[in-house]
Amino acid sequence: MVNASRNVSEEMNCRQTDTNIARPRDWHQDSSYTTFQKLFISLSEQRIMNTTNPGIPLFQNVKKNLNCTFEKFGIKSRVIPMKSGTFWPKGKKMKIQGLRLQFGNICLESDGELDFDDEHNHEDELITARRARRKSSAVEFVGRGSEKTVTRSRIANHEEYFPSWVSRHERRLLVSASLAKSRPHLVVSQDRSGHFRSIQSAINFAGRRRIKSRFIIYVKKGVYRENIEVGNDNHNIMLVGDGARKTIITSGRSVKNGYTTYNSATAGFGGQRFVAKDMTFINTAGPLRGQAVSVRSSSDLSVFYRVGIHGFQDTLYIHSQRQFFRECYISGTIDFIFGNAAVVFQNCMILVRRPLRGQANVITAQGRGDPFQNTGITIHSSRIIAASDLRPVIRAYKTYLGRPWQAYSRVTIMKTYIDNSISPLGWSPWLRGSNFALNTVFYGEYKNFGPGSSTRWRVRWKGFHAITSASVASRFTVGSLIAGGSWLPSTGVPFKTGFPLGWSPWLRGSNFALNTVFYGEYKNFGPGSSTRWRVRWKGFHAITSASVASRFTVGSLIAGGSWLPSTGVPFKTGL
Repeated sequence: MVNASRNVSEEMNCRQTDTNIARPRDWHQDSSYTTFQKLFISLSEQRIMNTTNPGIPLFQNVKKNLNCTFEKFGIKSRVIPMKSGTFWPKGKKMKIQGLRLQFGNICLESDGELDFDDEHNHEDELITARRARRKSSAVEFVGRGSEKTVTRSRIANHEEYFPSWVSRHERRLLVSASLAKSRPHLVVSQDRSGHFRSIQSAINFAGRRRIKSRFIIYVKKGVYRENIEVGNDNHNIMLVGDGARKTIITSGRSVKNGYTTYNSATAGFGGQRFVAKDMTFINTAGPLRGQAVSVRSSSDLSVFYRVGIHGFQDTLYIHSQRQFFRECYISGTIDFIFGNAAVVFQNCMILVRRPLRGQANVITAQGRGDPFQNTGITIHSSRIIAASDLRPVIRAYKTYLGRPWQAYSRVTIMKTYIDNSISPLGWSPWLRGSNFALNTVFYGEYKNFGPGSSTRWRVRWKGFHAITSASVASRFTVGSLIAGGSWLPSTGVPFKTGFPLGWSPWLRGSNFALNTVFYGEYKNFGPGSSTRWRVRWKGFHAITSASVASRFTVGSLIAGGSWLPSTGVPFKTGL
């Protein structure tokens, strides 16, 4: 079992600060000063400065995000390392005025532990309430009205799919893996035909470049036995292999070998807009070695396309930020997809492996610790099946879709094939007999199919939802959960933004006017015309009667027959 007490530092996205954190003037100065004082005292602990501490990279990321937050609010302070080994604000004055940062409980998973348990819990409640009110409806509804798949060919022919900062040359590179391999910036090869024999050497070289535009590293086929790390400041890195069965990166770090869960990763990705295509990452530690991460990602706007990620316990650490996995193969045993990112798995194969005797398999362990965090795991249009080593003994082991790592854990599985390896209960408590988070989680299933998909015998928790409404399910799509319509097109990876709801409430979650409006559709045609997945409001009408539709024609609605002829404009009075 995974240690139930593990906590992950809450990420703070620089670009989300404006909407997610209240302005400094909104909060009480004295209590906030105490909060900041506690934070900086915690950061000043000598053990944090121990260079052998495996948590230092994680701490540096927290420090960077804190500096970013200061900059956003015009605070003339910086968190910098001092010669004495302590961390204090740089600048004469701290204009904090009560700014409350959502660090939650920060744990470096090592002896160098950074504790930040704010005694002013009421501030958390105020902030989350304010955050809920200040959310932008424009951001939340990006892409919700379309079920269409955005493909590489469509992207190549329509420049409007790309943001303005993506050049024409980059577009051509991103839409084609073969083109990217033919025009890489660096080549890694074990036969000395490339620039480097080590992937990490190529990544380090890319990190020293001055221009931070898309940088393509082509990794030729072979088995690369190394641990790789893309740093937090190394943005726009793209790793392209020769295929998931040909380009393989492997390592065997694990907790029982002396590493933390965080640093056991075969590959760790931190810089923004990381992309991996056509390769496989494996942690070979095996089931006896405990937690052993294959891939750890805290890269915002990251994409994994046709990638294999294999291990046993804690295979994929979706640490934080927005992530998208398409056509990937992911295998493991216990909590093998875990973390607190906002992530969507689409058209993926999730393979449940054989655990140790006496163990049970758990696919997800989502770490959402606040009800207003916009994080969660969505598995959409994928397949959840037993791997070849589990199939012969499938009845000897129980397998669950997930369990709550934190109090507001959120997982949604939609339109996915689920085989008979999954227990009829579907979901598991964190520990046997525990009631932790059963009423506060959100575990949803929507229109899944296969022998293990029935919700008839699922757990009877308040936090479990057998979703029947497309409008509810649409909250967890690519378009809504990760706002993928605004950034995924630039990667060249095909994706579906959401369900064709057709109509939207005035604000997300609002019931205003849903029963009193009249929204009608009659004999429309085209790929977006189907009313099958339309909103289920009392005010929506899939019109089938010509007599009803005729009420809204030129002749009836505007009495056009009496005045339009004088204009000379052609028109139809009826249907």
